[in-house]
Amino acid sequence: MTHPGEQFYPEGVHWDDPIARGTLPDLLSSAAGAYGARPVIEFRDRLAEEHGCLSYGAGSDRPRYAFVHGNFALANSNQGQACGVDGEMQILSETGCYADMTLPTAPFHWAQTGKVNSIYECGFPLTERAPHRAGRDLRTGRAAEIFPIIVQGPLMLDFAVQNRKRRLRIDNSALTGPYPASLHRFANWKRAAITVEGRPDWLFIKLHCHGMDPRHENVMLGAPMRQFLRELVDGAEERGETLHFVSAREMVNIILAACDGREGNPGDYRDYILKRGRTQVARLQPQRTSEAVLKEQ
Repeated sequence: MTHPGEQFYPEGVHWDDPIARGTLPDLLSSAAGAYGARPVIEFRDRLAEEHGCLSYGAGSDRPRYAFVHGNFALANSNQGQACGVDGEMQILSETGCYADMTLPTAPFHWAQTGKVNSIYECGFPLTERAPHRAGRDLRTGRAAEIFPIIVQGPLMLDFAVQNRKRRLRIDNSALTGPYPASLHRFANWKRAAITVEGRPDWLFIKLHCHGMDPRHENVMLGAPMRQFLRELVDGAEERGETLHFVSAREMVNIILAACDGREGNPGDYRDYILKRGRTQVARLQPQRTSEAVLKEQ
């Protein structure tokens, strides 16, 4: 779940609800750079201090967050529309953003990068326009060094058979009324093979939706989603899968654990570095782990 800073309406959120408490603490949304760093910091701190949201790294009192650009135009990547700030990524980095989860959009959208189905670091200076248009994939044995990292969702061609006819769609991992979640789509998302290089058995599937849009409400909260989740879970063992449902913070923690060469059950690393609530200063290991690098940011 995301929340746009320029439309913050705390009275509209039931902060004691388990769903709100479990999902709101991770993501901020909107064109952060359009207003500069100060409003972002004010909104960030309000969520953290007044509502107990967001997360913290070891030994730091600065709230950390993940980000989604509500209009897809991350770092002015949409030909100057819906953003207008070349240095947005630098602002995100300076204000504690550990991951951007905006992409994908669609192949013919100006904001869509040529790099797809990847988890990577920005390849150009964060002060530049669209520094995420290329970059170095994260891999095991090398700590992530440039934050926010870019966590993409699947972008695939879907040759589905419908009414005995093969139909071509572009699957950009959006859950919508006309295109709900299904096991067919799930198989396609797996084929995208979004991983940390060197850890191919840990697949990351990041989806997005507009769940508050009445046109998509049933797909997210009604029978189609219940059916998909039932089929997904019930058939996991037969498909040879172990499923982990995670928040943005937990996903990034597992990604950073993979970078540090951790093995075993990825679910054990949900709280690997970024933790809910302020934590005591922890002794960092002498090797250059993702925790050490994240703390330096």
